[in-house]
Amino acid sequence: MKKLFLFSISILAISILTDCQPQSENTSSASSEAIASSTSSTSSTSEENKSVTSLINEESSLPSERKGMNISEIQNGDFSSVSGTWRNRTGIEFTFDKNGLVSDYSQISVEHAKEIDHYLKASSVSKDGGAGAAIAFLPAGIPITMSATSSSDNGYTD
Repeated sequence: MKKLFLFSISILAISILTDCQPQSENTSSASSEAIASSTSSTSSTSEENKSVTSLINEESSLPSERKGMNISEIQNGDFSSVSGTWRNRTGIEFTFDKNGLVSDYSQISVEHAKEIDHYLKASSVSKDGGAGAAIAFLPAGIPITMSATSSSDNGYTD
């Protein structure tokens, strides 16, 4: 049950931050919505999940022109490039400021973060020592290549 919970949280976290590239409020063109597909497998079933993540609130102290997600800065603990509140189509929200995830319960750990195929694989960990989940930061246009199965090849172990 614990593994299924961690797996579910991992998929949720990946879908929320997939293709995050918020648009400035001063930009009047393209939407900040991003669509990503991920495939997940559990015991004998396989399903295709589509999720939509969009910026709903941007920090007012950000510069008017943004260059998108900066993986190197995030890996060094600077989350300015993804600051704001992000919500997927099911209503799940994550809020980031320059220091990371704004939450009483969880935080993003970049201590063992790893850049894979131009995206960053990090961890969402409980502040009280409980279970955590994998989280991926994918810049716009980068497809997710991480498998969602329990395999030592992708960092998961049973």
